[in-house]
Amino acid sequence: MNLENLYLADSQYNDTVTSETEEAPYTVTSHVSESTTTIHRFSVADGKLTYETTGSVPGALNNQFSMDEKDGNLRLVTNVQSETYQIYVDEANDFQNYKPGSTSASTSVYVLDAALSPVGSVTGIAEDEFVYSVRFSGDWGYLCTYRTVDPIFAVDFSDPANPTVTGAVELPGYSDYLHIWE
Repeated sequence: MNLENLYLADSQYNDTVTSETEEAPYTVTSHVSESTTTIHRFSVADGKLTYETTGSVPGALNNQFSMDEKDGNLRLVTNVQSETYQIYVDEANDFQNYKPGSTSASTSVYVLDAALSPVGSVTGIAEDEFVYSVRFSGDWGYLCTYRTVDPIFAVDFSDPANPTVTGAVELPGYSDYLHIWE
């Protein structure tokens, strides 16, 4: 929230059945699970909230620090993950089993305008890693992902239509909080 806008975000995990086959005695359903975040913007004026618009981006937000508004644009950092799996059902014997498939993860950066329409993005940052901390400062965003070491990425947002990862450094340890020191 700032003086002009309040944003409410909800990250959901959507499960889609991609196919159904018969492998006697089982009925096998294949699934894909992916995350999406829906954002609602409310304007704030004279102490009153007015609903303005709704938008969405792929992935899930980590926490409140993963969103920031600057110059009327909303900047977001999400964990984009996808998982495939199969469910085997034997109705005659009242039996069900789960078989894991593949998983993928990456971090993405999105810039949305006041209508919550996409302006710019960078996707596929830090394949197979999850973002653990984010902080915005002026035209810059900093995000820390985690797998074995903590890569810290610097993202230049000075051109909202073309956010750019300008650098990264890997540091040993674990970081789930970033703080700007100016």
